Amino acid sequence: MTKEMKSIPLSMHEDIIERHFARDATTNLKVSDVEIEAIRDAALAGREAAAKMLDVRANIMANQMATPIANEKNARETIYKIWEVVAKKVDVAVERANKKRSAIMEKIAAPPQPKDLPGTMVAAEIRATLASMSAVKRKEALSHAIASSEDAVLAAAINAPQILTGLTQAEKEMLLVLWRKTRFPAEVDLADRLENAMADVLRGAEALMKFQFGLTDQSRIEAAEKSEHVAAAALCAVN
Repeated sequence: MTKEMKSIPLSMHEDIIERHFARDATTNLKVSDVEIEAIRDAALAGREAAAKMLDVRANIMANQMATPIANEKNARETIYKIWEVVAKKVDVAVERANKKRSAIMEKIAAPPQPKDLPGTMVAAEIRATLASMSAVKRKEALSHAIASSEDAVLAAAINAPQILTGLTQAEKEMLLVLWRKTRFPAEVDLADRLENAMADVLRGAEALMKFQFGLTDQSRIEAAEKSEHVAAAALCAVN
């Protein structure tokens, strides 16, 4: 076991996930969220698993009835099984959170485009008007559209190539971000918190994976297994 692997990874801790819960504006109490709770529970399971790995390794390596290399192999197999349980828990929690976030992003993807001919004709007129404006006036018009919840104007601007509106791709992306934050602040906040919680628990899981691999000497195990295979082959050749 390497020196740096003696300490439990700090990135695999439930307190890191706690910060991603929303707080009630009046009471400052944590608002329940089943997806983030599942991620927090996975992080808790990871922290507890790391402590268990250390105990398991110490107990197995202290077994004087088996050879050191046999203990090393036993420890590796046992520790890996502990890791597999945590990895599955993390995968399930992240998949659930990602599904929720994807549904949110689909809902707030962009202002709806017109579905009839009159709406399409209005959208064309809006684009022509935007294209005829100076950059400053166009920005003012679109800022007003966001403040006034004029989705038809924003849809016409966002869902068209630059040549029709004068808007660059970067300007359209910024406009879309502003529209989402203005029209769906709660949904954007939740999507961001889910994304950050998933990133944190995956970072912790990666650290835990490296931690569990570092608890045993894989090169030593492989060398011993190779020697065993060579010895077995030699014995077969003699017989």
